[in-house]
Amino acid sequence: MLALDTRLLAYIEESSKHKGRYSMCFWLLRSEDRGTSLTQSLGLNRSLLQPEPGAQACTYLLDDEKPVFAGLYSVAEHPHFHLLAVESSPWATRQKVHKTVARSKGRVRLFPIGMQIIRNCVRIDPKMGFDKTEVLRAVSYPVAGAVAKGTAVEYEPGPANIVFQNLEEGKKILRTVRMRIPSEKSGMCEVSLGRDGFACFHKGSTSLFYRLMTEKLLPSAEELLKPFQKPKERFWSLKFTLPLGTAQGNYRVLLDALSKIPRSSVAVVHRNPYFHATLVSYEDNSKFDVYVTDTTTLTVERDHRVSEESLLRLKSALSECLSEAQVRVPRKRVFSVEDVLQGRV
Repeated sequence: MLALDTRLLAYIEESSKHKGRYSMCFWLLRSEDRGTSLTQSLGLNRSLLQPEPGAQACTYLLDDEKPVFAGLYSVAEHPHFHLLAVESSPWATRQKVHKTVARSKGRVRLFPIGMQIIRNCVRIDPKMGFDKTEVLRAVSYPVAGAVAKGTAVEYEPGPANIVFQNLEEGKKILRTVRMRIPSEKSGMCEVSLGRDGFACFHKGSTSLFYRLMTEKLLPSAEELLKPFQKPKERFWSLKFTLPLGTAQGNYRVLLDALSKIPRSSVAVVHRNPYFHATLVSYEDNSKFDVYVTDTTTLTVERDHRVSEESLLRLKSALSECLSEAQVRVPRKRVFSVEDVLQGRV
């Protein structure tokens, strides 16, 4: 496995100048495995061929049937994050990437890039305002509880502050965004970020793109995991901005959202008068029990096998279908002798 270094960045910048539509897509992976152990977990076969002379990014075969060349990269400051680079648009190789990650049987996980991370990536140069970044394309979906339901919504190009304000006011969930991010000294870089877990470079300054990855995206990803990294905690709460069901206890929208989580299955234990379901993820064999504890709160109980990435994927998938959620760790209750005697425990 190689480091994300200047040779790769030089190759990407040079290639983008000679191609009208260019994408070097970095899929964000998280794993405790490193080096040979990581490539073995993913089942990657080292390629003996280079698709283009000097293409340092292309060292592995992602698919033997129809060759797709990929590279695996690391960033020293974030040892548990890894970048699977594919010189292609994310939509062309998405299924192959998912298939590759699935081979690891939970040892490697795709890391979702949600609204919070994307917002943090809008500005790289602190001297440039939020409105200086231009959103070239943004695709969103209405949340389940919004008044206007429908299919994907594509926004008109414009300043990032206006586009993000429209997303929030319209109660939309951002799926993908393509932005032109400026810098006072480094020009600009044009990138795409997607909820599936990818960051693509299209053109401009690769040094600015490197700063985006190392100063914005990866630190934001680390920060998102912190609430889930308390090993003794069995319960977490997800606080949503919109109700999870109706006053009559109809949780059809929530059940539909749970059923749409990729590579998982859901079984309803109770539906009325309270909602309780069990969710099993086939990515890492993790198991959750989820309970509706009030109209906007879902409490999650995990077993000992559940990784922090699985909890984050659950949050991201439900936020995409319902509304954005905040993570809360329930406070531990302290009982007195009087509580015990009066049966309040």
